[in-house]
Parts: sequence; structure tokens; C-alpha cells
Amino acid sequence: MTVKTQAIDFSKGKMCVPGGDTRAGLVRWELFAAEEEGRGRRVRERLAKLSQKADEKGLLDIYEQALAIPDDPKLDCAEPYDLESIRRLRPKAKQRTFETPRGDEAWLYDRLYGAWLGRCAGCTLGGPGETFRPHTRERLIKYLTAVSPDEWPIRDYMPAHSPCDLKFTWKMDATRENLRYAPADDDLTHTMIAQIALRELQQPDQFQSRDLASVWFRVMPYALMEGGTGMMAFRNLVLRYPMNSIRWKQIPDQDIDWYWVATHSNPYRFDIDAGIRADSYGYAAPGLPELAADLAWRDARTSNTRTGLYCSMFYAATIAAAFALDDPLAVVKAGLAEIPATSRLAAAIRKMIQICRKHGLRPERILDVQEENIAVFSGHDCSTFSNVAAIVSSLLMGGGDFGNAIRFTVMAGLDSDSTAATSGSIAGAMLGARRLPAKWIKPLNDTVHGNIVGYQPIAISECARRSLEICRRVPDSAALAAAKARKRGGA
Repeated sequence: MTVKTQAIDFSKGKMCVPGGDTRAGLVRWELFAAEEEGRGRRVRERLAKLSQKADEKGLLDIYEQALAIPDDPKLDCAEPYDLESIRRLRPKAKQRTFETPRGDEAWLYDRLYGAWLGRCAGCTLGGPGETFRPHTRERLIKYLTAVSPDEWPIRDYMPAHSPCDLKFTWKMDATRENLRYAPADDDLTHTMIAQIALRELQQPDQFQSRDLASVWFRVMPYALMEGGTGMMAFRNLVLRYPMNSIRWKQIPDQDIDWYWVATHSNPYRFDIDAGIRADSYGYAAPGLPELAADLAWRDARTSNTRTGLYCSMFYAATIAAAFALDDPLAVVKAGLAEIPATSRLAAAIRKMIQICRKHGLRPERILDVQEENIAVFSGHDCSTFSNVAAIVSSLLMGGGDFGNAIRFTVMAGLDSDSTAATSGSIAGAMLGARRLPAKWIKPLNDTVHGNIVGYQPIAISECARRSLEICRRVPDSAALAAAKARKRGGA
């Protein structure tokens, strides 16, 4: 994806609104959004008429003009925002629920603990490498092979130092020499935030967008929102609605304009930010990918649209299926069944499955798969297509091996802590804690730092116990099927 904007100086620009990006930053990212929505050519035509030194007003004019250009109507039909339209465009699936021994709490706890451990391990492995964005893969290769040729492909947590001219500038507590716990990261904090929201409900399956926003206001420091999408959504809620009315749920969910909250001054709305918040919805619905995807939609619609929305739904559904299925391809297909078949993200996942099959699903061919992945799904490092492709390829080529799933994902580069956290979560749910290799789990000492009250620090096993508590209040697949049948009969 190439955006020709050399005529505009994006290095300057005052704040557009408190808490937002600079005006120049908003324009730059809106150009990426325009490309994804089919408005890129028309936006570039307008840019060509501007002087080479656009002032503040000029930059804001560009942004407003870009937003005013209508989306491709065909894309609107293929990639809807509302849940009912999404449901209508889901592919026909042989099965939308999968039986799990939910009554066996020891089994369920082991799987939930595995998922939490997997998420923490993957996030920790990929964390230091984020220093090297946007050229994570190339710089990781340089950094690691300077330590030893045996360090690539990745074989362990990151070494703290390398004799080359690159160095990690953050998360040194995630390096192998210093590792004592899973360090704080937004990819873990948001999983905890969703868990808090679900735990507060007598019926977690009735979770609403407002429930998430309420927790944001009560326990989430604004600076910890990290990703641009969540930050913009948080800010938009403050701009438009009385804080306490959101905090204490005094406004009905349906009276909040969630589409405006997700899109106002938010050019990041297609990125992966909602995806990092998806896991707790999969943990709440073992064997119920449709319910997990629906819960994830209620979260993701607060900050994302289209590919950003479907990314979160796909992750949650895939995790839910991972509790019931032991074949990575079946797990991926179960997640794929919960997003619109007409969407570009669904097409990208189908393409990734084809690429992996072309290479024979042999772990030793992962480097070839990643090279083809990068060629096909190139884009910025938070591109939904590229990051989802990295996860899918790592799961399929990993051969059901946990270590392969997380290290292959980090080797793809991109947003390496986010993607490896999701791969680890899926693989951990498939295997359970007892089957995870000590090499990746023991260094964490069953401890994670969450940066929020009640989770700073906390035992990873306690996070799993809290997820188990949520599962106890979610109807099993038979009860959900009966409820749907009654609803259809009443209609």
C-alpha cells in the first residue's frame, strides 16, 4: 500500500483536540484509511492541488475533505458495522457451537490457565522487539544473528544485548537475563479490563458496550489506552457524554452513538487495537465461537469499524473454538465462520490458508510462508491484514506446538507483542496449562503486572480463576441453542 503524500510536510502540526494526534498525524493516518475504503485516489487528487507547505488550517481542511468523501457503496454492503448485518453475511457453517466438558471444572480451569499463560508468554516474547517497529523483522534478524547465528529462527526469549548497533529501548524486564514475571503491556491490561467488565455482570453473556466504557472510566488511566483507536474512543466519550453518566451506566446502551464514538477523529478505526481486547470474550465462551464473536463486537464497536471490528470478532471466536478443537486449521475456520464472508479480512484469511497449504504445513517452511505473507499483505505495522496473516500462518505452520506458535509469530515482525499474545492465547487454550513447555512458562513465575488496581501484580493462575468464575455464569451450548429456538418460535 503506497500513499503518495510527499508534497505535504507531516512532521509538524499542533494538537487537533486534547488527547488526540496532531493534525498532521490525523491526515497521514486518514490517508491509509482512505486507501482501505477505496477513497484513496480521490483524496490524492485533492492533495495534489495544495501547496507544498500546508499550514495548520490547510491540514485540517485536508482532513475534513478526506472524511467528506463517500466510501465505496459496494464496500459498505460487503462490510457492515451493525451486528445483525454481520450475522447475515456470515458463511454457512456446519457447526457454530462445539461441545466441551464445561462441567469438569478442573479441565476448564487448566485450559483457561493455559490460555492466560500463553497470552502472557507470547506478549513477553514479542515485547522487546517492538522497539524496532516499523522494521521489526529485519532488525530482529540483525540483532539476534549478531548475538549468534543460532538465535535465528527465534529459539528463546530475547537476549538483553547484542554486539550490533541496535538495542532494545524498553521492556528490558522481558529479556531472558532479567525475566521474572510477565511485564506490564497494554495487550495484557486490556484483557484484564474486559475481565473486570464481565465479572461485574450476573449474566456475562448479556455484556454491552456501555459496560466496557464504564470500566474504562473507573479503573483505566487514560495514558494506558496506548493504541490510537481506544484512546480516540475514550476521548470521544468524554467530549460528548457526561462522565458520570457513562461511569455509572446512567445512559442506556442504545442511546450512545457508538459509531460516532468509534469514528470521530479516529483514522485508526481499521487497525488491530480492538483485537488486543478480544481474548476475555473467548475465555468467557469456551466452545461457543458465535457468542464470543458477538461479545467481542460489543467491545470493538466502541473504537473500530470494518477490518478492525472483524479482527476482534475473529480472534475471540478462534479462542472460543480452541477450547473444543485440537486441529489448528479447524480452529481458524471456526473463527472465520463468525465474520462476514464478503469482507476483505475473510478473503485475507482464506488466502493465508492457501499460502500455508502451498508450503505443505511444514514448520521448517515457515520462513518461506512469512516471506510470501509479507509480499501479499504488506502495509503499515498495525495493518489488520498483515497481523492477522502472521497469526494464522504461525498457528497453521506451528503444527500444534506452543513454542512454534509464539516464536513464528514474533518472527513475522509487525506488532510483535500483540500478535504473539494472541497466538499464545489460542495455542494455550488448545493445549491447557499442563501441556505447555516449561521453557516458555517457568520464567514468568505465575506472575503478571497489569498496571491497574487489582492486577498490579497478580498471579496468572488467579486471572484464570476469575475467568472460570465468569464461565460459570454463561449458559452452555445446549441452553443457548434452546434460547435461540424459543426466540425464533416467538418471532
